[in-house]
Amino acid sequence: SGCFNPRETGGFFCLWQTGSTTMVMRLHPGSDNSVQCGTSIRPVTAQRMTAIKRTDATPLVSIICRTMNRNSLQDTLRSVLNQDWPALELVLVDAANVGTDVLAGTAYKITQAAHVELNTVTTGTPLSRPQAANAGLAAATGSHVLFLDDDDWIASDHISRLTAAVKQHPDHQVIYSATQKTDADGSLLDEIIAVPFDRTVLRRDNFIPIHAALFSSTLRNTGCHFD
Repeated sequence: SGCFNPRETGGFFCLWQTGSTTMVMRLHPGSDNSVQCGTSIRPVTAQRMTAIKRTDATPLVSIICRTMNRNSLQDTLRSVLNQDWPALELVLVDAANVGTDVLAGTAYKITQAAHVELNTVTTGTPLSRPQAANAGLAAATGSHVLFLDDDDWIASDHISRLTAAVKQHPDHQVIYSATQKTDADGSLLDEIIAVPFDRTVLRRDNFIPIHAALFSSTLRNTGCHFD
């Protein structure tokens, strides 16, 4: 195990290894700046961080959003637009079967963003959560994948920090961050889920919210899916 700070300011990542997989937990130094919170954070302002420059070698990260077309989807999409990672694919899965035209209208701003590619998935029938997850996994084209439900938000540097950890440890297939909760208007609460990786504890309590984990798409290619 060990810790490193990928920037001069902000939170640290701590790594715990089990077998061939390293889990990464982001620690928070006690700032009220939402940028320093790993996941589930609505941006405090609309100002985006300085974007990381995209090159031909920049890996594409797929964000899978299973949506029931709830009102909260707009906040979720805004947090995707605010990401400073320059190569994103938003896989928007139509779990409610509202149709591609409705989803395209809802996600119109995504189509105008240079750093996000929109990939809409619809099957013509309503989908359960596992079915929608598997449809999103099948459609994702990125080298790494993250799930983001339509009532959650992520901090603007969430993907870039997790991707930095991937670069530090390219042989590991899953990393995760800590998660801080907010109230309904996006204000930060004191409740933070920050648990070092422990296989036994994970069997009893899920301390890795789904949008906290970034994983390699090679796991899908080996047959991993939702049942």
